Amino acid sequence: MAEHFKLPVYKAAIDLEKQFVLSTQKTPRRIKYTMVDSIYKSILQIPIYIAFANDYGAERVQWVDKAVRTMQDVKIHLRVMLDVRAINEHQYSVIIEKQENLSRQLNGWQKSLVKREKD
Repeated sequence: MAEHFKLPVYKAAIDLEKQFVLSTQKTPRRIKYTMVDSIYKSILQIPIYIAFANDYGAERVQWVDKAVRTMQDVKIHLRVMLDVRAINEHQYSVIIEKQENLSRQLNGWQKSLVKREKD
């Protein structure tokens, strides 16, 4: 079993989780136990997908695709949280910075896997 926890993309996913928790601590109760919980569960799935992608080479593309789709979903939900004022602009920008870093890494991984399959 590979050491997925040493991968930069895995560390970026954990950084996103930590920042999301910090930035949503003061979210109104009505949103905290609905939208925040839902987004948090999605964010927690990403390092799991990364670990599976790293450990199961034959199915790597599918796991990375799931991680990329989950990141897109998280990004949309974060924007909605900003629009309904569940988080402020500063909290949003800090979370989005982490989210974009992770998205870049996942998209790069996805493109390299697709290119490898074509070759």
